[in-house]
Amino acid sequence: MPLPSAARAAEIRQIVAQAQQQIARVIIGKEAVIELLLIGL
Repeated sequence: MPLPSAARAAEIRQIVAQAQQQIARVIIGKEAVIELLLIGL
């Protein structure tokens, strides 16, 4: 039974939001590592 379009859209938005949060964490993590390396130098 297919989901109604509104429910599917909400589900897709949730997945996209989760993906964006994970990407943001990776970027923040990389910046933190770079800062630590620069401080170490």
